Amino acid sequence: MGIAVTLAALVLPGIVGAQDEIPGPPSTELADPEEHSDAAFGTDVSVTGAVGALLGEWTVPGAHTSVGLRFDAFAVGVSAAGPRLGLSIFGERSLGLLPRAEEDQSEQVVEFPFQYTHFGALCVLRSEPTLPWGGTAGLGFSRIDLDPYYGGAYPLPVMLFEGGVRRHLGAAPSKAFLDMGLRAGWAQLRNPSEALEDLWTVQLSLGLGAHVR
Repeated sequence: MGIAVTLAALVLPGIVGAQDEIPGPPSTELADPEEHSDAAFGTDVSVTGAVGALLGEWTVPGAHTSVGLRFDAFAVGVSAAGPRLGLSIFGERSLGLLPRAEEDQSEQVVEFPFQYTHFGALCVLRSEPTLPWGGTAGLGFSRIDLDPYYGGAYPLPVMLFEGGVRRHLGAAPSKAFLDMGLRAGWAQLRNPSEALEDLWTVQLSLGLGAHVR
């Protein structure tokens, strides 16, 4: 009997202590999504107005104007440090001052205005979005629809290069920004005699937008 009491005195405290060390059930509390917002993707949206020129044998030298929309998507959010690499999708259409071209019709040269629609995608690199001033550079491809081109619409693939600066409006962290950019492109079109002609595009743009995410 004495031996049993002695063993109980030695074993019971260890069992009680082990029960005290058993961990409780895991917490079901969700993490705050704001703590991980920098790891999520980021987006910018802007409205643009531009003055440009189409330079080639078919077009008449002169300026034209256009309006457009632009959507940028990045792998990190707007609060992330360092430059951001992303994809930019844009679309624009001539409005106001139209470009002009000239064609040989009935043994005479006729000059006329025409419409163009321009849309495409670029790979862009933008500087850190938390800075008051920033820069951007892009390379991509687009499509211009000339209408009319010798009696019909003519789709034209274009290689694009762009660069510019961005000014954030208001005190940090400001979501609104103003973009000032220069875009140039090169394409080739085929005339009625099946010969290829170079067409260059040059454009100065001003955009007003905001960081959506």
